[in-house]
Amino acid sequence: MTLFLSCRPSEIKNNFIPDEFSYPLDSILDGRVFIYEDTEKNQRVVSNLEIKNFEGVKYLIEKKYVGSKLIDSNIKLNGNLVEV
Repeated sequence: MTLFLSCRPSEIKNNFIPDEFSYPLDSILDGRVFIYEDTEKNQRVVSNLEIKNFEGVKYLIEKKYVGSKLIDSNIKLNGNLVEV
């Protein structure tokens, strides 16, 4: 697995999440769960989206799981990656 990290926010498009759930943040409401089948590895990937309001600022938090194991997570502000 290759992981690319950046020290500054960058625009990252998530191809797994349909555009109608990407923006506006209010479309995520109480959270969204997307389930994908990785046919090459024969495993199910679950992507969990939620909005957290911190001091009046809305952050998009995404967590990806294979089974019960967390494999990736990130926090975005205005579509820009702020933490991996």
